[in-house]
Amino acid sequence: MTIPLLSEKQKVYLILGGVIIICLAASFFIVSFFLLKIQTASRDLSEKKAEIANLQKKEQGFSESKREYKKIQPGLNDLDQSFLKGGDFLPFILILEKIAQESGNNYENKLISESSKNEAEPGWTTADFQITLKGDFLSLLKFLTYLENAPYAIEISNLRVQESSQTRIVNEAQQEIATIIDLGAFIERE
Repeated sequence: MTIPLLSEKQKVYLILGGVIIICLAASFFIVSFFLLKIQTASRDLSEKKAEIANLQKKEQGFSESKREYKKIQPGLNDLDQSFLKGGDFLPFILILEKIAQESGNNYENKLISESSKNEAEPGWTTADFQITLKGDFLSLLKFLTYLENAPYAIEISNLRVQESSQTRIVNEAQQEIATIIDLGAFIERE
């Protein structure tokens, strides 16, 4: 079998056709490579835009929280003063005595205990007091109102009211009563 010889013109066409096929194949691979890179870059760009939008929302929420904190910050100082200083119960006891005097009650006070951190809710300890008042019912109500408006954070755990064993006035509306109040005053966290 003999292979016919190609003329000069055919050789040029054959080489030119081969070069064109190689160029087209190379162009296809180069274009597909760059298209994949463009798709990846586009996906990354859209993810980063979403992240930026989320960060802007978080920043806006943070700014709102910061403004709200600035509004309530003056009240936080008052709140800190609502707690007893550890071991220094004298100002609280003096206020209790003043309230009892202003409300017209005879007053006795006992510091029962200072709760340990294990007994109390995490971070909150209390100084537990037992207050005994003697006076009429109206005086008790005045004392409780003054106590509620006192500058300390307290919790009344028990309130017992009983008729006083001393004098009993039958004809008048003001009968003397004895009241025992168990309360806890919250102590500042360390």
